[in-house]
Amino acid sequence: MGKIRVKSFGDQEEEKKQERKLQVRKEAKEAKKASLETPSETQSQSTEVKVEAEVEEKKEKKQFKKEKKAFHSQKYDKLLEAVDKTKIYSLGDALELLEKLQRKSFDETVELH
Repeated sequence: MGKIRVKSFGDQEEEKKQERKLQVRKEAKEAKKASLETPSETQSQSTEVKVEAEVEEKKEKKQFKKEKKAFHSQKYDKLLEAVDKTKIYSLGDALELLEKLQRKSFDETVELH
């Protein structure tokens, strides 16, 4: 299995980040190629470029994970708007609300404690 590369369109900041990332990778490859030809100062520079590229890549992965949100359907979002999370419902009100929130895809059960 190969690596999965994601490219976003329309977000200029994200596109610039990806371009910088590709440029760093390109420089790392060139530095590696040059280090194979002449083992001197370029070898230490290429390792520094690699380390910088890896650190930047890890930061971007962490940021992407933080930005990722759970996806819900439109029906679920509409049902969620009908419920006030800060309000404490009486038993009668809660049962009426449950009937309104019922989804038709399966038989639902409710436990009361």
